Parts: sequence; C-alpha cells; structure tokens
Amino acid sequence: MKQRTVLIATALALIVSCGMAQGWMTYRWTTNTAVMDAVSLLEHVPAQIGDWTSVDHEMPENEIEVGRIEGYVKREYVNGLTGARVHLLLMCGESGPISLHPPTVCFSGQGYHVVGQESHLSVKDGEGCSFDFHEADFGNSAIDDPTLTRLYWAWSTDGEWETPANPRVDFAGEPVLFKLYVSEQWVPSGIVNDTGVAESFMDEMLPVVRSALKRQVSQREG
Repeated sequence: MKQRTVLIATALALIVSCGMAQGWMTYRWTTNTAVMDAVSLLEHVPAQIGDWTSVDHEMPENEIEVGRIEGYVKREYVNGLTGARVHLLLMCGESGPISLHPPTVCFSGQGYHVVGQESHLSVKDGEGCSFDFHEADFGNSAIDDPTLTRLYWAWSTDGEWETPANPRVDFAGEPVLFKLYVSEQWVPSGIVNDTGVAESFMDEMLPVVRSALKRQVSQREG
C-alpha cells in the first residue's frame, strides 16, 4: 500500500512538473516580452522601398484570432516607374501558432488550390544574401479568371528566412517567430511562366526587412 502511494505521488509530481514547464514555455503565467518587442519592430518596415510605395491594408479579425497573430504589416507596394504591384504580409507572434497555417492550408479554405507543384526558390537579395522560400501558384477554379497568384513564403526569427520541413519542431522554444508572404498576380501566356516582379521586389525588400528584424536580436541581447 505504501509503495502504491509513493508511485501515485511520484506520478502526480511528474504531471504537475510537466504542466508547469509547459506553462512557462507557452508564457501562460508570464509576459512574452520578445513578442511585444517584435510587434514594435514592424513599425520599422518602411512604407517606401526604393521606387516602391505602398498602401496599408487590414487583416480580417477572424484570421488574426485563428493564427494568433500578435502583429502584422499588410501592404500593396506599387513601383512608381513600372506600375508593377506586389503584396506583402509580414506577421509575428509566438513560435507555436506562427509556425502553423501555411498558405497551402489557409488558401484552400478560401477556395484556392495549388496549380502545378509547390517548389523551393533560393532568393538572393540586393546585398548578396541567399534565402530559401517556398513558391507556389494559386488559382480559384470557381472563378472564370485565368489569373494566378504566385506566392513566396518563409519563416524567420531575425530576418534570415528559412523553410524547414517541420517549422513547429525547428522553431520550438523560440520566443518569437516571423512569417513572410510576398505575392504577385500574373496570367499564364505560354511564353513566360511569371512576370518576375515579386522576385525583383524581394531583392530590394529583404535587406530592409532583415535590418528591421535584426533589432530584435540586439534588444534581446541587451
């Protein structure tokens, strides 16, 4: 009987310890200051990048709640010389929720599907740094419109963008995580497979965003 009591007490202690550890990891009883800092850093992403000027847009409240997004920048950038248009969505929050909900899942809930195959693209920015992005074209068969949306996406803790096979595992334990979407619309012509506008924009945008998010590391170390 005594041995059984000891076993039960030990099991309860393990359960409580695990629950407390999970609580601390998910900031159930504390404030995640890294997330608060990350949200403030989004203000440093400029509305104008080179010849690109932008207009801010708002995310629907239900998307913010489902994704547990603590802060975001959603803009349409327009090139003043060419008239080209690109959409940017930069989100941040705790690593667990932000590591989930890739566009291949979210877009399907809005009637979109991947056209062709998802692939990876190594994007080299204007400063010579290369980052790996997911790349996919999305279409909506319910709409009589040949226009496709080409989307690039990746995750980062500090502006160094990655596409791990399992973001939830790879970023587990990180106090904050960013997710970046860059997209353009194009119509297949059989001659070219896209306009290259988004990649051109990323050449200029990625160093600027990286500089803004690097502040997160400096503040945390300080």
